Amino acid sequence: MQDLKRFSGWFRGEALPLWADAGFHDDLNIFAERLGFDCKPVEGLPHRLMVQARQVSVFCDTERNGWMDGAGDIALRAAGTMVSTYKRQGSEGCWAFASDPRGKVTDIRADLYTHAFVLYALSRLFRMDGHARWRDMALETLDMVDRVFTHPQGGYLPALPADGWLLQNPVMHMLEAMLDLAESCGDDVFAKHAATLRQLALSRLIDPQTGALAERFDSAWNPRATCADSWVEPGHLYEWIWLLDWSEKVLGGGMSGAIAGLHRVALNHGYDRRGFLVDELELSGRVRKPDRRLWPHTEGARAELVLARRAGKPGDAHAGALVARLLEGFLDPAPPGGWIDRIDTSGKSLSPDIPASSLYHLAGAAAAIDTHIAMV
Repeated sequence: MQDLKRFSGWFRGEALPLWADAGFHDDLNIFAERLGFDCKPVEGLPHRLMVQARQVSVFCDTERNGWMDGAGDIALRAAGTMVSTYKRQGSEGCWAFASDPRGKVTDIRADLYTHAFVLYALSRLFRMDGHARWRDMALETLDMVDRVFTHPQGGYLPALPADGWLLQNPVMHMLEAMLDLAESCGDDVFAKHAATLRQLALSRLIDPQTGALAERFDSAWNPRATCADSWVEPGHLYEWIWLLDWSEKVLGGGMSGAIAGLHRVALNHGYDRRGFLVDELELSGRVRKPDRRLWPHTEGARAELVLARRAGKPGDAHAGALVARLLEGFLDPAPPGGWIDRIDTSGKSLSPDIPASSLYHLAGAAAAIDTHIAMV
């Protein structure tokens, strides 16, 4: 419990203030893509819409949770820039992928992962202020996603132009956005999309025999095609655990079997000897990339708290161990409020700077931990 409380205090007292100040261009109403270890924005980088949408969602949640004064104003200002800069500026009438810091679109590619986070941010904006424009914009964006990205064998293409591969990660985040929109807005269309994506996961993405969740598939959603050269990421096993748990609340149905399989793979193959999660596994369970990244530890802690609740156990030993590794490997060695994104097996940093995109993962863990602390 001590490490959970320390992480929660760090997030509210150090991370959020850093990204509200150095991490937000107050004159441009746009978030920095990355900060250096001197806690100043890294200049000359494109500003990806995915990062802007993630940061908007974090600051919406910060306002709703009362974590920091003024967060809602930052979220709305950044959301205004997000809409005016990127909406309908991409190929196929999509949201654009990236801009320069002054708001000129520099990359028009159509990317599903980006649109999933736009939809998620719109849902969080609607949760924060209840303005119908966010719901209407989400419905419009979902119509466009269905028109542009729908794959004939289920799910979505990851990007256009399509390169022949299908990926689970953008589908996972589309499910996250649909669950959130179904819960926040109540529209049946969002729940129906969520149910379809969940069924795709259960029937094609998650191996019913092993519980493994592959990352890349051929055009028929087959992960074992020789051309796919697929792999497993322990962090995504954990993300799917809490998503499937959440889907029970929103959609109904029992997900215990799939959740148990995902957890079994994570426990049996996902950890190194020091208790850190590894980056990637082969489909067989053998370690493919032993490096350690920050975000899987946040998702692991979040999911382990869910699993403890499902088991009726109030303890937080597994989540606490992951948060201890998070603090030890990624937060304590970094500047106040910052983090190291990737380390090797000896603990040496492999990151040149602090990516803004990790704040979304840290915020999800912080919300789960605060809920847990309030219940025990």
